[in-house]
Amino acid sequence: MEKGLKAILQYQANVLPPRLHDLRMLLARTGLVPPARLRRFIDQMAGLSVPTRYPAPVTAGRLGLRRRFVERALVQSGKGVGMVPSQLRLKWLAKRLVNCLEARGITVEALYLFGSQARLQATSSSDIDVLLVSGSFAGKEFWARCAQVGEAIGEISEPVQVYPVTEEEFSHAEPGGFLESIRSELKPLYRRQPRRLARSSRG
Repeated sequence: MEKGLKAILQYQANVLPPRLHDLRMLLARTGLVPPARLRRFIDQMAGLSVPTRYPAPVTAGRLGLRRRFVERALVQSGKGVGMVPSQLRLKWLAKRLVNCLEARGITVEALYLFGSQARLQATSSSDIDVLLVSGSFAGKEFWARCAQVGEAIGEISEPVQVYPVTEEEFSHAEPGGFLESIRSELKPLYRRQPRRLARSSRG
């Protein structure tokens, strides 16, 4: 699991991952949000790294992990490692989406994952639901936006469903509307970085 998290960090930053062993710290740096049960397991494993590296006090007895715990740990470790390829695939997909959309003149302010993929409940037949926030959609009807996006991402083979909204619609979601209903499950895939102002040179 440690190596899997480091693989994500290396992909995100394109540099060698930090020389850390703390799973909680590595998880926080990736920005991943695992299900609550898997998160508790990661916390437990982070704590159990101590007796694997340092001797216990004599009065504390032997380490003695029960077989049932070890079996459950192996299962949860498999689930944790299973997050790695899917998260790397989504990050790579987001990069391709941005390239395709902006090549067609659609400014991408942000991309968010929602639906079964965001809830980590997806199956092999699930779509990849993505919320696209763009200033390019101001004044355009929803159907026209969807057609424009569909044409822009035509070369992407993954089953992506893009829901296009303006910055205003995203910031001020209608009470009881669709955007408000998915707000709690949104997972960021991409955010445009603010442009840095160039320093003026004095002659």
